[in-house]
Amino acid sequence: MKVITMNNVSVKLWVDQLDAHAWEEVNNLTTLPFLFHHLALMPDAHGGKGMPIGGVLATKGVVIPNAVGVDIGCGMCAVKTNLLVEEIPQDVLRKEIMRGIRKRIPLGREHHKTRQDEQYMPTGFDTERMTVVNRQLVSARKQIGTLGGGNHFIELQRCNDGYLWIMLHSGSRNLGKMVGDYYNQMAETLPNATFEPMINIAHNYAAWEEHFGENVIVHRKGAVHAGIGEIGIIPGSQGTHSYIVEGLGNPESFLSSSHGAGRAMSRSEAVRSLSLEEEIARLESQNIIHAIRGRQDLEEAAGAYKNIDEVMANQADLVRILTTLSPIAVIKG
Repeated sequence: MKVITMNNVSVKLWVDQLDAHAWEEVNNLTTLPFLFHHLALMPDAHGGKGMPIGGVLATKGVVIPNAVGVDIGCGMCAVKTNLLVEEIPQDVLRKEIMRGIRKRIPLGREHHKTRQDEQYMPTGFDTERMTVVNRQLVSARKQIGTLGGGNHFIELQRCNDGYLWIMLHSGSRNLGKMVGDYYNQMAETLPNATFEPMINIAHNYAAWEEHFGENVIVHRKGAVHAGIGEIGIIPGSQGTHSYIVEGLGNPESFLSSSHGAGRAMSRSEAVRSLSLEEEIARLESQNIIHAIRGRQDLEEAAGAYKNIDEVMANQADLVRILTTLSPIAVIKG
């Protein structure tokens, strides 16, 4: 085994030579932020589609369709018989055994003419949740017991003790490609990203809590719970910062903080008094993708809200700023 480092990631190789396409794929894989520990390449490694065939990688909480490939669940089987190869006449081997296999087992793109017994189908899976598999359950019963094409094979082999072995390398047929394509398209639609635990808080509610030695109902309308060490979100308005904060647990606020910047004017006042041109210019000067098109959209313009930085300064004894976020694109309902 040889170990190299690419993009600060260890690559462990059991392969002597690797083609240029495979190296390009290795380089790309070692930039993935969710790759765990190291990348491994087996002795048969060579260029694939997105990941070398013969490559092994581990991830934390992420599935990469191209690191599986489209021949999903490709099967290998081998069985030893009680037949001695030397006792099998050549004409029997050719005309009866091999011809019998070809007659009984559909090869390549061929299927069985009729559905096979359902007892041969996999069990114990929630196929209702498997989008592609669920669609293909009927046709799959005609593919059970078929070989597939490409590098899949049925091989008769001789053991060193003279006995006959049968080895089978079967494929997932087109079902594997359909599943692979489905999830590849999904992966292409969404950014290949990782996520930290979600911050999930609420405002506008009432809850039983204990404050100042009494069990009381705390009503929070446009406010959020901000207990000691509690992580919260305080958004600004279009064109201004938002903040991830940590609560300080101030008893004087009933362990609460603001839920945002807060409006500086009513919706009708904003439509009536704000300048459409100025509000658009405010956003576009920051290269923010926005949806302000007409006067009615001014209801949610930044000018309709208080200055978020002043709001944060005023609650410095309620929360501590952990992260400052700047908008790049905004969609309003």
